Amino acid sequence: MIWLTAAYALNPAPLDVQDRALPLFTSALLLEIKGSSEVPTCEAARDAVLVKALEEGKKTGHTEIIGIYAKDLSTAPLTTLTCKQTGIPDAPSGAVANASVLLVKPGDGFPTTQTSRQAALVGLLTAVHQTPVDQLGLVVEDGKVWVDAGVREHGTILSPTLDVNARAVAVLEKEVVPWVSRWSPLSGQVPEVAGAILSLDVRSEAEKGKRKERFRYVVDAGNAARFTVGHLADADWTATLKVTVDEMTKKSTPQLLNLDVMGASESVSTGGDRTIQGDIDDLEDE
Repeated sequence: MIWLTAAYALNPAPLDVQDRALPLFTSALLLEIKGSSEVPTCEAARDAVLVKALEEGKKTGHTEIIGIYAKDLSTAPLTTLTCKQTGIPDAPSGAVANASVLLVKPGDGFPTTQTSRQAALVGLLTAVHQTPVDQLGLVVEDGKVWVDAGVREHGTILSPTLDVNARAVAVLEKEVVPWVSRWSPLSGQVPEVAGAILSLDVRSEAEKGKRKERFRYVVDAGNAARFTVGHLADADWTATLKVTVDEMTKKSTPQLLNLDVMGASESVSTGGDRTIQGDIDDLEDE
């Protein structure tokens, strides 16, 4: 079939994603949707987009549409949707439209928040944590809501001379401090969350081959902001972190670590009492 625009201009269909109160999302999904209708109007094509988005979203529990975009979250949500007619100009046989639809899965027992605010949160949090929309999550831990920034790989294989504390501190220095420096200056704009969680899979040399562990860092937003501007020294800040290590075996369970930055093997350090604020640009350029 040849797809043609109609000889006359079609009126874009209005998009009215009603702002409403919903439990804060536990996860989000941004779907690129093409909707087609046998009715040659943009309204019919728009309805087809919405129906298809909900059908796809429900497969993973993402049942609520909170925004519609031209492509991604870097621009404002659309308020109208354009379309193209199919068939021949004098006798169109239908209409098609394309859009990126943002859906969320409401969290069970999560606090209620307006959907417009939730859409803004998805855009901000994915940007500052450099996390794809489908990997962004919110979790409840210790009675508070936290950003789950997902699991990442630490690329460097660590030396066998490092004990578990030194390995945790080395990963903290290389991965966690730059990550915290990116988002902590904006943490005041996200009062809905207590902070963020980052997990890193780490390999190191061991007596028998290579050891694989998962280090998980729970970082309070207020303390992170104070640390980033130099109001909290390294040792004081790391004392506020909740850090666990999992040996990644079938029978292993995460074990809580009490980080000792100053006593880490190989003199691994996050920089003493230095002020991180002046180093943010350098960290982002690495």
